[in-house]
Amino acid sequence: MSSIKTELEKHISNSGINCDELRKNSWRETYERDLNIMKQVAEDPITKFRTHFYNLSREDMFKYNIMRAARMKELGYEGKVPHVDKENYGTFSIAINSLYPTSVHHGMFESIVKVLGSDQQVSEVWDDIVDYKILGCYAQTEIGHGSDVQGLETEAIYDEATEEFIINSPSVKAYKFWPGDLGKMANHAVVFAKMIIKGEAYGIHAFFFRIRDSESHTPLKGIEIGDIGPKYGYPYKDNGYMAFSEFRVPRSAILSRYVSVSKDGMIELKGDPRIGYATMLWIRVQLLFFGWQVKFSNIAQCMRYTLKRKQFKSLPGTDIERPIFDYQATQDKIVSAICYSYANLTISHFCMDTFYKMEEKVKNEDFSMMNDLHVLISSLKAYCMDYDMTTLYNLRELQGGHGYLYLANIPGWIDAWSPNVTLEGDGYVLFQQTSRKLMKKLKSVAKGKSIDKTFYPYMDQVLSVEGLTESDADIRETHKLCEILRVAISYELLGLSKNLTKEDQHSFDTKWNKIYQVELANLAKLHAVYMTSLSFADQIPSLSTDKLTQEVLTKVCNVYITEEIMKFAQTALLEGYINGEQMVNIQNYRTELVESLKPHVIALAESQVIHDRMTQSTALSGYDSDYASNLYEMAMQNTLNATHKMPNIDRQLKPLSKKLSNFAKI
Repeated sequence: MSSIKTELEKHISNSGINCDELRKNSWRETYERDLNIMKQVAEDPITKFRTHFYNLSREDMFKYNIMRAARMKELGYEGKVPHVDKENYGTFSIAINSLYPTSVHHGMFESIVKVLGSDQQVSEVWDDIVDYKILGCYAQTEIGHGSDVQGLETEAIYDEATEEFIINSPSVKAYKFWPGDLGKMANHAVVFAKMIIKGEAYGIHAFFFRIRDSESHTPLKGIEIGDIGPKYGYPYKDNGYMAFSEFRVPRSAILSRYVSVSKDGMIELKGDPRIGYATMLWIRVQLLFFGWQVKFSNIAQCMRYTLKRKQFKSLPGTDIERPIFDYQATQDKIVSAICYSYANLTISHFCMDTFYKMEEKVKNEDFSMMNDLHVLISSLKAYCMDYDMTTLYNLRELQGGHGYLYLANIPGWIDAWSPNVTLEGDGYVLFQQTSRKLMKKLKSVAKGKSIDKTFYPYMDQVLSVEGLTESDADIRETHKLCEILRVAISYELLGLSKNLTKEDQHSFDTKWNKIYQVELANLAKLHAVYMTSLSFADQIPSLSTDKLTQEVLTKVCNVYITEEIMKFAQTALLEGYINGEQMVNIQNYRTELVESLKPHVIALAESQVIHDRMTQSTALSGYDSDYASNLYEMAMQNTLNATHKMPNIDRQLKPLSKKLSNFAKI
């Protein structure tokens, strides 16, 4: 039996695409950094993946991950890996096969302190934050309010006599609920609360203060803290609750780069507080970026397993079983996952690059890009997180019964990724926000105002849509496929705008929330799809200079676009822009593309595996592994196999058996 390594190398060689160039251009400047992280984590005896993790209780999982986080911090100080921060904790998460234990501390707490804190505030605490003397959480969500930030009920009432803010939870609905790293770990928090001065409310602001004692780690007087308990998604994360009862913090607790309060309660606004949104945008960009890496690690694992697992003697004239990978249904799902993941990769790079441009502008008090970038990232976050889950579920199904095992790795990632659909913005809420902005942009275009084509490349053509008259061959070109999506979003936008603004028996609010809400969500999805399609097509030359690789990536791009056309082109079809025959041709074209990509599928997936650590599950997909032997050996290591019987069998089942036997005799 050939090793999976030999088989992969054969397929990659036969494909002929330039995997090394594609890999390095996809991972960009972080390639060497991330490769080193993977290597160090895989080789270190404390941080490397161990299958016993899946047998641990929730409490022991938490302890185990804290131990690994501490070791990775040591590796950072030893110079073997970079220090964990907001830009690389996703790579560390893939390396340890679970969400990084201090992910909220790095991804949100650090960012919000740095963005909203004054230079003095940041300088006073930054070293302690980096060294974990300060471990923080981002306490925004409450039992009663999540996405509606302005509805938060936690109060910060200014006491002029003592120059303190009194933090209070006026009702159970105001209790902070869900913040990660809060339940057991954090000793500080950035708490979002309604600032009240002299009886007047001044909106929601961020306050930074200690919540647990520095020595005993017990909650400070006036604060109640706990873990919210088991939930669907990363059981090892200590999401917590926190309630305040007349808890006092100094006036300096308010993060004061953009707002401060004088001794006598006068508010001073400095600069533009909208910069606070940058942290939220950054988290969403990170989710997009982290997403394609997670998907490719699971695609590679699934593909390796389906290459080795054989089922049914269906090869003509032989008794040889066919590898699962050879079946059309398997390859169709894997190709679809690969094409979407490359699309996700390119739009993530676009968003990351654009975010950094915005960040530079903001430093000069130029906020012109922020609103439009917020619209784009909101739509993409909602669209991609939902699509990610569909992709992961499909990959799990391809691994059959074994795919349900945590030893197969993918159930753990389904657990870990599922909260992303809701956290940092519920999908439907983000779609509504996006649609509202698109409607406003359409009004601006109708009034002759200019718009930024970086974010709305279709908007100035919405009012002039012509039918598709070109030949079927033209529909196969990437730009023509993108044109179909452009027309679809134009028709959706125009139609919804007319329906929402026409005078009838329904109010605008009723129409928005009760009649057209689903269509508005589809409009926002189309916006995300169109922007992703353009980004993918534009970035192919930057992913590879090799002619064959570019040709293959163009096919990958076109598979993604044709799939999205089949989901969202109903409006263009109904309006007559394309006809039924052309839609059938597009479907047939997709089938042809998938077939033509089969020689390259393995190379495309393996191009994104920078280290075997990414495939995680040595049970089903290790580079040199025999999945059957490894799966059996790992199953034997299950802690339930330490003895041949459980105590309760002797204590309860056997006595019950005798008792029931006596009943039978009676």
